[in-house]
This record gives sequence, C-alpha cells and structure tokens, in this order.
Amino acid sequence: MISNARRIFSVLCALLFALCLFPEIAEAAQLIIGVVGAGLGFLVGGPLGAAVDFMAGNLLGGLLFPPKGQNVVGPRMSDKTVQSAAYGSHINKTWGTDRVQAELIFSSGLKEHKHVSEVGGKGIGGGSATSTTFTYSVDIMLSFGEHAKGFLRLWADTKLIYDATGTADIKKKWLKQGKRFVVRDGNEAQLPSALEESYHGAGQCSAHRGLFCLEAEDFQLADFANRIPNFTAEIFTEGDATFGVIGAYEAPPTTTWHSSWGFMDDLGDVWALYFPPVTPYWYPEYSSVFHWTLATPNDPVVEPHPLWSGEVVQSASIAESVALRSDEHSAAVFGTNDSSIWMSYFRLEEGTRIDIPYVAGMGIKPPYLAVKFGEDIYVRGGDSTRHLYHFNLSGTLINDSAILDPNPVSDMGRSENYLWVMTGGNILKLDPDTLALVATIDISSIVAPLAMAVVSETEIRVVASVSGQWTRFYKITNEGTPVLDAVDLTTSYFGIGQYDLRYINGMYVLSSDGSWGGFSAFIVFYGSHPATADIPLWKIVRDINLRAGLDSAITSIPPSVGDVRVNDLIDMVHGYSITRTMPAREALVQLRQCYFFDCRETDLKLDYVKRGKAAVKSLPGDDLAARSSLTEELPDRLTQTRIRESELPLRFHIIYNNWEASYQPGHEYAPRLITEARKTETIEISVAITSTQARKIVDAWLAVAWLERETFQLKASRKHMRIDAADNVEVVITEE
Repeated sequence: MISNARRIFSVLCALLFALCLFPEIAEAAQLIIGVVGAGLGFLVGGPLGAAVDFMAGNLLGGLLFPPKGQNVVGPRMSDKTVQSAAYGSHINKTWGTDRVQAELIFSSGLKEHKHVSEVGGKGIGGGSATSTTFTYSVDIMLSFGEHAKGFLRLWADTKLIYDATGTADIKKKWLKQGKRFVVRDGNEAQLPSALEESYHGAGQCSAHRGLFCLEAEDFQLADFANRIPNFTAEIFTEGDATFGVIGAYEAPPTTTWHSSWGFMDDLGDVWALYFPPVTPYWYPEYSSVFHWTLATPNDPVVEPHPLWSGEVVQSASIAESVALRSDEHSAAVFGTNDSSIWMSYFRLEEGTRIDIPYVAGMGIKPPYLAVKFGEDIYVRGGDSTRHLYHFNLSGTLINDSAILDPNPVSDMGRSENYLWVMTGGNILKLDPDTLALVATIDISSIVAPLAMAVVSETEIRVVASVSGQWTRFYKITNEGTPVLDAVDLTTSYFGIGQYDLRYINGMYVLSSDGSWGGFSAFIVFYGSHPATADIPLWKIVRDINLRAGLDSAITSIPPSVGDVRVNDLIDMVHGYSITRTMPAREALVQLRQCYFFDCRETDLKLDYVKRGKAAVKSLPGDDLAARSSLTEELPDRLTQTRIRESELPLRFHIIYNNWEASYQPGHEYAPRLITEARKTETIEISVAITSTQARKIVDAWLAVAWLERETFQLKASRKHMRIDAADNVEVVITEE
C-alpha cells in the first residue's frame, strides 16, 4: 500500500511538473489534483479517506492553479497603418469621422531629380568643384474608401503633413510636401484624373466615381527613406464645411506707412520692407524690415533679415513695388534708382540678385508684375501696360510681345508649359518661349477680378471683390467656365493697389502691397472650416442592413417603414469604419458593444431596441406556473439559476479606437475588488470613442455580467403571448 502511495505521489509530482511546463492544461489541474488526492486517501483510509482527500486535493488545486477564466475577444480593430495595393482589396466604408488607411490605386514609380551645384572656389588657389545630389518623388493616387465630404488630417507614416482642424500651426495647412494635392470626392460626374491620364493616355483611366481619393503630384520622398510611405487620413462624411478666414498676418501698426512686396519663406515666416510715403527712397536706417512669425501673426517686429541687408536694401530704392510670382519661396523683387537697371530679383537663399537692365521703350516707370519660373523671368511693362518682356537669368532680353487685349494686364502666372496672363475680361494662354497667343479663356462673367493663381495646366483660381459687398473665389478648369468656389460675405477689398493670390493645397492666400490709398499691406489665409458632425446610430445600423439586402423605405427620421426598425437608436456616434470584409452581424456587434441594444424579429421586421427601457407589462403571480393541462404537474412559478462566483469576471478590459489620441488604440478596464472571481474578459471596439466613453462602457459591461448572474424562468398563460423578445417585464408576487 505504501508502495502504491509512493507511485501515486510520483505521478502527482510529474503532473505538477507538466503543469509548470504546459500552463494551457492548468484549467483541469484543480480536478486532477482532487482525483489524485482521492486515490491517496482511499489507499490510506478507504472510502472515507478518499472523500476527505478529494476535498483537500481540490482545495490545493484551486490554490495552486486558480481558474483564469475565458478571454473573450470580439472583432479586432483593423490595422490603421498599413496600406495595400492588392487587386480586389476591400473598399472602406466610413460613417461620421474616423481615421482610415489608404489604398494605393495609382503610382508613377520613383522619379529621380538631379541637382548640380558649385562648391568651393574660396581661399588660396581658388578653384571649385561640382556637387551632384539626387532626390526622389512620386505621383500617386490614394483611395480612402467610399464617398466622403473631406479630409481633416493626413499622415504619411507617423508624420502629420496636413491639418485642417485648427489645432496645429497654420503652416501645416500650406507647407507643400509636393507640388499639389487634389481631393477627388467620387461624385457621379467626376472625370478621369489628368495626372493619371498623362501616364496611361486619355480615355484609358477610370474616373474612380464613388471613391474618395487624394491625388498627390511630385510627392517628395526624402523624409521617408525614398519609399512611398503608409498614408492614413481622418475623413468625415457629416456636416457642411464653412469658408472664411483661417489666419492672417497683420500689417505694422503705423497705417501711414506704405509697403514693398516681401516674401514668405518655407517656415511660414513673412518678411516685408516698409517705408514712409514722404520719400521714394529706401535708405538704410530709414526704411524698416518687418518680420512676422507663426507665433506672432498679429505682432510684427522690426528685425533685419540676414540675407536682406546692406547692399540689398540700398539697391531697392524706388517707391513703386513689384508683385512677384516665383518658383523660389525666398525671393523678392524691387525697382531701383539706378537708371540702367529696370528691376532687381533677389535670390535670398543664395544671397544673390539678378539685375534686369533697362531697355529703351520699356517706359519710365518700373515694372509692376514679374514672374520667375526656372530659367525664365517675365515682366510686364511699366508705362506700356499691355507689353510683356521675356528675360533669362543673366538679364538678357530674349523677346517681347504686345498683348492685343484692350484691357491692361492685371496678373500673370506660369505653369509647366504655358504663360498665363489675366486681363480685365480674359485669361490669355501664351507660349512661354515666343509669347504667342495659344488660347483665350473668357472670364467676363467674373465681376471685379483682382488676382489669379495658376495651380496647374488645367486649373486656375481667381479672386474677385467689390468694395463694401463681397469677396468671391472662383475655380476655372480645362472647360474654361468659371465655377464659384466660395464666398466670404464679411470682408471686401478695394480694387486698387496690387493683389496677389496663391492657392496651395486647398487654401487661398490673398495679399496686397498696400501701395495705394494709404492703407497697409495684408496677408490673409482663406480656407474651409470642416464642420464635422456626429452621425446618428440609426443611420449606421440602417445602412448596414441595407448592404445586407434588406429594404428600408424612409418615410420619417428615423425611418419606421420597411424591413428594419431603428427608432430607438438615437445615440450619436463620432465615427465608425468597416475596413475589412465581414458579415453584417459582426459589423453590428461592434456597435452593440458600445451602445447596448438588441435585435429581434417582430412582425416580419428586424427591430433594434435599446436596453434599459421601462417594463412593457406587469405579470401578476397568479398568471405564473401555467400548464397546458390539469394532468401536468404544477411547475414552479419562478425557476432561478445562479452562476458560481468563480465563473464571473474579476476584470473587464476594453481596447478601443480613441479619437482624442489621433485614433490610436486605447485601453481601459474595470475591476471587481473583493471577490473569488478570477476570470478576465476583453472586448475590442473599433468605434471611435473617447476614454471617458470607454470607461463608462467597461463599467457597464462588468455590472451587466454580475447582474446577469441570476437568471429566471417562468411559464405564463396565453394572454401574455404578445410579449416580445427583448421586452422588459415586471413580475409581481405579493404572497410569501
């Protein structure tokens, strides 16, 4: 007998060792140790010893290997950082506002750019060397799913490259990562992308109708290890955007001063030279260089620019200022008091300038408009307001041409292949080499145009303003018809002085030199304020049912006619996205875990009802314990079932989509402090919620788990047969 006990003890030790190596079998450890204890007890004390030792072994097993409980994991949140280019990939569907990953639907491949510069040349011996560097860019089109209204933020990998929410510095709105971004909302009249057709040919590309896309031209890859980064975007489907001022740089406080044209550098800082109107000359210590920063947009300070001082300032000595459009951000242009120099172009990043010589017949005044693009500089004449001149970077006149339009030239711009000239009622499309007229776009329908911005070969933006009434912005595409883009009814400008307009990635930058009429210069940023709105829960649930093949005729809000009834679902949802293929039931489970509703079939409809509603019926005790015939045994009025405490959750965890933290996964949990429970439950919710909402949800789920520890069954008479599933009822038993 002792030998058998030793064998059983050896088996027990081996079992414990196995449990340490393989914890996944520990759930059965408590029962196994109890059985082993019963065997030892039977050998020593017979049946009584077996019973006692089984209880002792069961207790020991519970202490050594407490039950861990079931880890319940719901549908997982999709990865928001990895984009795909696979054929047949799932098309995202978003409700409200959410962050989704991109699908790459077009790529040009890497584009290599060669940069050659001279280095050295100083010190004893002179000499110089040539440095050649390469950068890379790409033309791409990204899809973020089905039709949406717009973007709020855009990330490339983890770098925020666009922000329209007003929570970031204004430079996030206009700093260019590429030449331009074009949002294609997927409307049914949408045409194929001109950028994509430039690679595959006209008529060979899809218009991508129904898809919300972003097109990026010449997207720079230097910050992303020369590869296409993973794009994610915060998109919204609800609410209408409003248009207006989103930022401004205030002029210097002295309104009696006039201004020269300054420039805006790559950091968003603005530099401008101001001078008193009593003299036409900008002498050092007499004129002032004002500097605005993003931190002080309303408080410009006098501060010399390191590359705009000394000789540069002294050379800029004519009261008339010159409007400049340049492919170099840090650039400025001024007339001079040197009779042999018509104007000077300052390349401030290099600390150099280009002098354009005076040619007989140009007029006695300095030029009023200049355009610099690559190796070319185009200048509108001073007195002869309908004459254009074409120079190279050496200041040599290449050719000139008279503009036949009877109206004066009010603005100019340059695209890749054309020079564009705005007159009073037309925009002229010119050959950039010969200045010959290629085409004329009629803009006579635009009242009081001030300036234009050449965005691309097929897109031009125009601003118009009537003093005391309105300011309007127009878009002119390759069809040539001006389309009203936005109206600001709160601000209007005088049609005097020189205005400049830039359109940069969805934002208008309007500025004025203020050289006429005694008012100061200004730079104002216009753009859309995305007015995002939460979406009602009933809309999401109804749409998911429609996608599953059910019908819902909308006759009211919420709709109550059709296959689906969602009147109870009035909660507001910030955002929810389906980013992978899943059954409709699985998509609804995510929402049900957040908003606590049930689904039942009633009168041949799917009826979605909220939990926690008032009781629809009261059942008296006399109606309980029903039976089909008097021969049946009388059942209990209420049958109660109670779950053991050890099977209930000790902690309830929630992994959720935290939109307050840029839609990164968040974690909250609710514990039960004093209990014998050891079970842990976890749910994952991809609905966009806050940490406060997540804590309320996890507290509620823990409370529900314990409240549902006790369940009741009853049998009632037929008069209560209209009680539906998910109805709350009240049972009234007055007697003991």
